Amino acid sequence: MNEIEGMPYYEDGEQRCPLCNVPLPAHNTWPGARYRYCMKSECKHQLLAGNRQGWQYIEADTRGCDAEGCTSFLPEGRYSSADFKTCSADCFYACVNAGMPTRMCACGCGQEVRRITWINCGDGPVYFSRQHMGKHRIEKHLSASAGVFRPILDDYFSGFAKTHYRNLVQARSKLAPFLHFLNAQGILSLEAVTPKIITKYIAWWNSADHGVVEVSHIKTFFQWAIEMNYREQANPVISSFHSPRREKGEPRPYSDQELESIWTLLVERGSARDRFAIAIAEEAGLRIGEICRLRVQDVEVLAQRCFVRLPNKTNCERFALFGEKTKQCFEAWMKQRDPECGHDLLLHNVRGNMPCSEHRLRASLNLTLCKTYLGKQVNETGLDRFSIHRLRHTMATNLIRGGADMITVMASGGWGSYDAACGYAAVDRHVSQRGYENAMRRVQVKKKAPRTTRTLTPAELVTRESNRLVEMYLEEARNEKTVGSAKPEVGA
Repeated sequence: MNEIEGMPYYEDGEQRCPLCNVPLPAHNTWPGARYRYCMKSECKHQLLAGNRQGWQYIEADTRGCDAEGCTSFLPEGRYSSADFKTCSADCFYACVNAGMPTRMCACGCGQEVRRITWINCGDGPVYFSRQHMGKHRIEKHLSASAGVFRPILDDYFSGFAKTHYRNLVQARSKLAPFLHFLNAQGILSLEAVTPKIITKYIAWWNSADHGVVEVSHIKTFFQWAIEMNYREQANPVISSFHSPRREKGEPRPYSDQELESIWTLLVERGSARDRFAIAIAEEAGLRIGEICRLRVQDVEVLAQRCFVRLPNKTNCERFALFGEKTKQCFEAWMKQRDPECGHDLLLHNVRGNMPCSEHRLRASLNLTLCKTYLGKQVNETGLDRFSIHRLRHTMATNLIRGGADMITVMASGGWGSYDAACGYAAVDRHVSQRGYENAMRRVQVKKKAPRTTRTLTPAELVTRESNRLVEMYLEEARNEKTVGSAKPEVGA
């Protein structure tokens, strides 16, 4: 954590009292004093009546500041029991930085780094923030991989790629190995890249056992290079030749017995947060990222639906329906959710001070349901493996078994195509047999139905004859125009 992240400043009215929702005046917060209240008697009484584990309430003019040379008293409010007790953010960092050496950020921005306890406390490089660290590491990686193509790559990622891709990290991870391969092969120009070179790169990638190669990012890069005059020849990536045919996997829903085991483990040693995540994944088919991005106001308990906001995989907002199990788990979690967590995201971590990330939620579910995690045994009993995404398969399969059509399945799961939805819904023998018999029964009923004739009214007959005459007139006019245009010109 750096000083900018640790000392957020809020304008007048930007923050509200967590208890009575009254706008607060302009103020700073810092580690150890992250929460501010309006200090009315009602709010103070409610605050003192709550659970005070890990923090304490300090009255005005009763506790001096711990910063050296500061004679001020602490403002009245809530303070952490584990940190320095200071009257302001400046005094807090004066205590933290006491005796710490002044060092410069390794990314070359020219800023001083004082708080370096969170990374590289020794003689290694230090950074002003994690954003500076990530940017510097990306720069080093691209310089080592791109080589002579670095100027072209910078032009690509600073312009077109920034607007074309939602995730630049994925685009960089696909292009950097390819440019590294070109430099290793002594190819120093985009003009020298041929379809044969692309084939050699695919063979090199497969020999290194990196998984299935994706050339779509490379093809897009070369198409951009052609348009921007970095290359004159045609695109060397030929989709029909270089793109391998992907094997379509079968749907993998959890069986009824597996679901029963999962819920037994959740009841025995799972948390209310984990039970809600599993329930909404099973009944609404939400992806783990969509679950972590849910906000409190997105869940409508009475309507039993939740709003899935952007960003998501298909880049399309939708409402997802859920059942009684999710409703009960949601109500149980809301009783345990910390109302003073400082954000409106539905899920937070165990301590309640940060939103729950995908990584943390996935780790919590594996620690609860599996026998091993990261190669270590964590439970005597449980599953060998668990995937929350398989619950999405389970939701689609349950809808098909219940008689829902594919349009309903696509709308419920947010799939953008029929083929994508079919990859999740498993159709067993009984369902297919039932569909076949119903279809054949409808055909037989249609064959046995007597044919009927319909008598037109005089008005309908006149209208039909009028339309026929108009069509005949238009057809004759088109024919005359065609014959007239075909006559030879005079003097030809």
